[in-house]
Amino acid sequence: MLPADNRLTRPTSFRRAVKAGRRSGARTLVTHLAFAEEQAGDRARVGLVVTKAVGNAVVRSRIKRRLRHA
Repeated sequence: MLPADNRLTRPTSFRRAVKAGRRSGARTLVTHLAFAEEQAGDRARVGLVVTKAVGNAVVRSRIKRRLRHA
């Protein structure tokens, strides 16, 4: 399971990762990475975005939840 310390949980940190971090993904899944030197802490943090092409909000949330627990 991906601990909360390693996830982008706050909107401000997510915006910072989108602007200054790394981005990787495909048409339906995007991963944003904020490096440790950009964040207040010593760990890299990850944020997941699942697009509407996958399905409705319930399906997208289920996919994000499964990726966090994988």
